[in-house]
Amino acid sequence: MRGWFARNLAIINLVLVIFSMLSYVAIMFSLRYWTYRGEVIGEIGGILDYNWFGESVLYHVAKDGYKGQRLYTFWDMPLYMITALLVINFLALNVPGLNEAEPKGLSVLWLAIRNLLLGLMCMAGYIWWTMRFISDKTNTWTPPGGVIDYFFPFDIAVTHVFQGYPESSINTGAFIDLTLWLFFALLISTIYTIRRQLETIAKTS
Repeated sequence: MRGWFARNLAIINLVLVIFSMLSYVAIMFSLRYWTYRGEVIGEIGGILDYNWFGESVLYHVAKDGYKGQRLYTFWDMPLYMITALLVINFLALNVPGLNEAEPKGLSVLWLAIRNLLLGLMCMAGYIWWTMRFISDKTNTWTPPGGVIDYFFPFDIAVTHVFQGYPESSINTGAFIDLTLWLFFALLISTIYTIRRQLETIAKTS
């Protein structure tokens, strides 16, 4: 078992991180598109109901301030991927003598530790820093609803919409895209380990 983890853990991490990033960025751009796209059925803006590990829905804001028709529905793929990453690295840490699985064991052990910690931070950042923030902003303004601007890879802004138009920056909640940068940290950590493994193999061959 420890040999299997030593050979495959870094590649599995790489695949999970890449798919997590792609699904996350796709969701952010989709939220931006659909909150502005709402004008085709009336006024721009949307209300996000985020359900972690479940189906989340972006609703059009009806003229009476209530949720209108569904604009965009998505499953929480980034969170599924992060959870899978946490599970695989937790299992690796519980493999006896993983650091003895030469020539890759020690670097893989440190990969599991790093990515487990970074993955936990990424999960917390994704749920509470990003998705909950967007959901809370679009639901708690009076009247509810907002448009989402995604400035990849730097920040996200949620602007209140009133009578079909975005309001001024005073009614805008902007925040750094911490989740994406944590994904970048996971990617760098994984690529670093793969590079170390390749260097070790080259020296022993």
